[in-house]
Amino acid sequence: MFVPEDAHHQRAMEFFARANSQDWQLVTTNVVVIETSSLCPFAALSNM
Repeated sequence: MFVPEDAHHQRAMEFFARANSQDWQLVTTNVVVIETSSLCPFAALSNM
């Protein structure tokens, strides 16, 4: 959602807009949070 140049950006924006308008309750796990936090520094470095 945070990278407009991503190939799936528009689809992700539509998904989350729908989820928000329909009051979906989205759930994640610690594994997803840990993996995301471990990949963020690499993604930031690749954009420099």
